[in-house]
Amino acid sequence: MGLMNRVLHNPGYQRDQHDHQDAVVTEPLEQAAPRQLDPVPSEPARRLEFALKSLEMIPGGIGFPGAVFDLLAHTLSISAGAFLARDIDDNRYKVWAHRGIDPTTRGRLILKRRTIDELVPERVAYIDETKRSLLGEHLSVRERSMQEPLLLCRFETKTRLCGLLVVFRSDELFADSENAELLLAALSEPVARVLHRYRESPLQGLLPPLVLELSDFRRSIQTTARRLLSSTHGIVLTRIRLRSIADSVLSVLPSADRYQVTQDIRRVAAALFAASGDVSIVEPDTLFAAVTMPAGEHGELLLHQLSSRFGSLFPELPGSFAVEALVRQWPVDSDDIAGILDTLLNHT
Repeated sequence: MGLMNRVLHNPGYQRDQHDHQDAVVTEPLEQAAPRQLDPVPSEPARRLEFALKSLEMIPGGIGFPGAVFDLLAHTLSISAGAFLARDIDDNRYKVWAHRGIDPTTRGRLILKRRTIDELVPERVAYIDETKRSLLGEHLSVRERSMQEPLLLCRFETKTRLCGLLVVFRSDELFADSENAELLLAALSEPVARVLHRYRESPLQGLLPPLVLELSDFRRSIQTTARRLLSSTHGIVLTRIRLRSIADSVLSVLPSADRYQVTQDIRRVAAALFAASGDVSIVEPDTLFAAVTMPAGEHGELLLHQLSSRFGSLFPELPGSFAVEALVRQWPVDSDDIAGILDTLLNHT
């Protein structure tokens, strides 16, 4: 079933077939707020119980690193730290959520598996000044000069390392290190299982999209239009601002890293449209897509499909994502495909 047929057969979407416009289309977002966590018990046993129960309440999705980092920071009073998730494209571990660390460290803290294995041979490890040199190139000058030890915790199952917590500063961890280490060790495998199921598996299931240069995107659409001249099909073209989607995610996951969130959004959106058409992405956050579809079907259905997909991948958000887009249809709006492309590509 093609992309548009999948949308049309979605019983949750009903539309007046006469309600058609070719302009900026925005699907409203019910505004959300970060999830409020209960006070943390002071007793170590109850604190672990609190953390495990809170973990079960986090909705699974590709934004799970942000939610679990917020939980850990709340439970262990982490004032400066980062959660690194595995990048499925290059198998390196990158900062997906953070608080209290400078932008230079956020950009440099990218670790290979062998570096993590050397730094953290067990589930939890403290890094003193001697081992800190292994992280030298991954930290800012400011963080390299700090005297406090670092704490690192692996989130792994028996077969895969899914994430890494790096704690730079935490009164709780360094005041009661033994119980804090026990808590993190107990959370390691449960967190890893959720990370793999709700983040890694969905992203790995997406076919790597073919993203065209803008000039190739234009040529491909013009070729497709010539091929369709005598057919009953047309082309839906859309320009989507990805920033509004990232803003929505960050409104409920405030610790999430904007760059990594945007990378995930780009991957999902590009894979969705590339399955049935052409895609081009212009930095920093504009996606162009062109999809062939039968005449009479409305291009706004594409936006609904995109909103539904993101709603399932980021279940923290109530309602739909706000998808801001310019939608045009050939030959419904005009039989001048070059003119439509100029409008789409040059719209501000």
